[in-house]
Amino acid sequence: MVEKIENSTIQIGTVEVEKGYKPFVIGVDTFDGTDWFDGWFDTEEEAINHARTTGEEMLKKHAYNKNGKHIEQGGRF
Repeated sequence: MVEKIENSTIQIGTVEVEKGYKPFVIGVDTFDGTDWFDGWFDTEEEAINHARTTGEEMLKKHAYNKNGKHIEQGGRF
């Protein structure tokens, strides 16, 4: 079981994510401006790899640590 370190949320664009759980990735379509939660990851390295490898042209992916700090991005405008 994963122990939460903080019971609060962070607002990233239109997405609200619970902090203190696991690293996560947010996707942003830079063409139409939509954003979404793209998944929880067991490690920061997995979140970083996902952001780097699934980001595309006009599709940014942003990786955050479990505390909501931005740690990496992938894709391009």
